[in-house]
Amino acid sequence: MSVCYIQYDGRPWENAASHHMRALQSYLSLYITEPGQVPVGGDICAVHECGGIFYGYFTHLHDIVYQFEDLQKNKVAIMMATPERAAIMNRMWN
Repeated sequence: MSVCYIQYDGRPWENAASHHMRALQSYLSLYITEPGQVPVGGDICAVHECGGIFYGYFTHLHDIVYQFEDLQKNKVAIMMATPERAAIMNRMWN
């Protein structure tokens, strides 16, 4: 089962909030029209779990890893992965 993870600069992968997951799923469904396609960058909005709207400009980094840039210009890596894969990536990161 895949889970949504995010990684802030210099930190390990951590569980993403529900608005991150909805935004990534929206990006993938809107910008990938055929299997294996590398999506172009795109603006995505999702309802924030604390109220209001989450906004991010999403791009593909590599493999299953994507990135969004928020309104404060923070760049955050994001992916859907199994907990085992996220744990392996964290061990490789350290």
